[in-house]
Amino acid sequence: MDSEELAAVLIGGLEPVVIDVVDYDPAWPGQYDVLAARVRDALGATAQRIEHIGSTSVPGLAAKPSSIC
Repeated sequence: MDSEELAAVLIGGLEPVVIDVVDYDPAWPGQYDVLAARVRDALGATAQRIEHIGSTSVPGLAAKPSSIC
């Protein structure tokens, strides 16, 4: 689907996308720990392994953090 077709089916049309890449934040590992604990609590033994992946998992690397934390 090209941008014209997409704009035709989206209510309100296309919205501008803003991606903020920010300097590494040493708080990210702790934020991950909090979220991982929530996932573990929700899934119990079903979650065999939970990993912190992506740009926020690399110390010193600028990243585009999620607004979930």
